[in-house]
Amino acid sequence: MKTKFLTLVLGFVMMVSFASLSSASSEASDSSGGDFRNLDTIYIDAGHSGKTGFDQSFTLSPDSDKNLKIWVKNDGSGSVQFLVEHIDSGVQNTETVSSGGQLTMRAYMPDGSYLYGKFRVYVYTTDGSEMNIKVRARGY
Repeated sequence: MKTKFLTLVLGFVMMVSFASLSSASSEASDSSGGDFRNLDTIYIDAGHSGKTGFDQSFTLSPDSDKNLKIWVKNDGSGSVQFLVEHIDSGVQNTETVSSGGQLTMRAYMPDGSYLYGKFRVYVYTTDGSEMNIKVRARGY
């Protein structure tokens, strides 16, 4: 499993880390990143198909969640680009998810405090192939 860590400073006080970027070539199974738990805050639970991109934003209030997991499963015929952005700061991370693959991105505060702000999830194809994806985002 491939793991990447990226810590970015937002302003002078807040830090957000996008971490635990699992390999896009991992086994395609809903159990690795797409499952919800009873007390999770559900931000996205969607399927999307076609040639147009999937683009959805959501806002975390300052006292709701300390962790955010965003998962995409690609059942389409070609690779997709998976972008997660913290809109308030402009911090973003993009990874390629191959056909049959899946990927989880995690956002959290290194000091253990609550996340806050507006996040965007954008999944798109660069080769014009038909997409067939599942996207889930959950806070806890």
